[in-house]
Amino acid sequence: MAINFPDSPNNGDTHTAGGKTFTYDSTVGGWSTPGTPAIPAAASAPSNPTVGDLWFDSNNGTLYFYYNDGSSSQWVGVSGPAGPAGADGADGADGVDATGITKSASDPAITTNGTLGDLWLNTTSGEMYTLTDATTNENAWTNIGEGVGSIVPPPSASGGTEATVSGYKYHTFTSSGTLTVTRGGAIDYLVVAGGGGGGRYGGGGGAGGYLAVAGYTLSSGSHTITVGAGGAGHVGDAQSGGNGASGTDSSFQSSTALGGGGGGNYGNPAGSGGASGGSGGGAGTSNSGASLSGGAGTVGQGNDGGGGGGLYSSTNGGGGGGASQAGVTGSSTGQGGDGSTWLDGTTYAGGGSGSQLSTNLAGGSGGGGTGFIAGVSRTSAIDGVANTGGGGGGGRDNTPSAGDGGSGIVIIRYAI
Repeated sequence: MAINFPDSPNNGDTHTAGGKTFTYDSTVGGWSTPGTPAIPAAASAPSNPTVGDLWFDSNNGTLYFYYNDGSSSQWVGVSGPAGPAGADGADGADGVDATGITKSASDPAITTNGTLGDLWLNTTSGEMYTLTDATTNENAWTNIGEGVGSIVPPPSASGGTEATVSGYKYHTFTSSGTLTVTRGGAIDYLVVAGGGGGGRYGGGGGAGGYLAVAGYTLSSGSHTITVGAGGAGHVGDAQSGGNGASGTDSSFQSSTALGGGGGGNYGNPAGSGGASGGSGGGAGTSNSGASLSGGAGTVGQGNDGGGGGGLYSSTNGGGGGGASQAGVTGSSTGQGGDGSTWLDGTTYAGGGSGSQLSTNLAGGSGGGGTGFIAGVSRTSAIDGVANTGGGGGGGRDNTPSAGDGGSGIVIIRYAI
């Protein structure tokens, strides 16, 4: 609060304001409260000041303090009325964009060359990318925003039979080998094991296990491919030698597809059930009509074989299981189960049909072998188709042997 002191006071005059009493000291020309030194108020500085003295300049309303800085003494202003606001300063120049940032309505491409650490902003989607691999025309732009989907060059590999179809590179292995990867990345792959062989007067062979994997990240290096063989069909007298042989496993990376189970055989008095595997083999027939079970399929790879065991003279052999369908029982048609269609549009891993009473019966789709009737010479149709993992067909008495299972296959593909 401002205090209005009387004009032309005399020495010893008092003035009360704000609950305090001030006394005028004519020797210094100022007002003071008890116990507080008087602060002279004058238009000019007091003469003969002492360091620490105060002086109120009545001309401009500034309070001064007498100060010695070690080399000289002077009055230093310590307070005063606020002056008027100054005029606004001129606007500064616009800043410049950071170097290395490209703004575009579209994403960069792998052929968009630059320097490591460059930034790219898609002004349409708001996605931001940084260049993390600056290989000429094979660049990797990594998404560093909240979105997904980096722009990276495709994998590069060699091995197997190579083909490019509809924007994908395929590596097909019909026998064991090595996939050599010089640049890793996302792939899809299929592993199919060898199919089981069929039985005489018996069941069709089960299809080889079917494993399809999508979006797998494959590292660079050498990767072993194992392709399983099909199992042999039963050869010789119907009552000797047991079931058709099971197929062997195929593998790639951590995926192992199990060989298809062999088909069951005729027996006197009792036959044999189908063997378990990727898909199970169909059951055989008997001279007694005793019930027999098809072989068990493996969950995630295939299905069970069809049951059998009926009297051989009036019953078909059980069908081998396929990748997508169980084999049909011998008391019905005994047909092999159907396989599954992969990304290349081909169907794999069909079960072989069991031996037939009245008419030859094709196996399940995906390479399953045909089940034959009595009195018909064996043909290649009874075998499971090579490199499909199809099960072999069941044979009858005049057929020299039951069908062999088809060999397996491994296929790798990636977008290019």
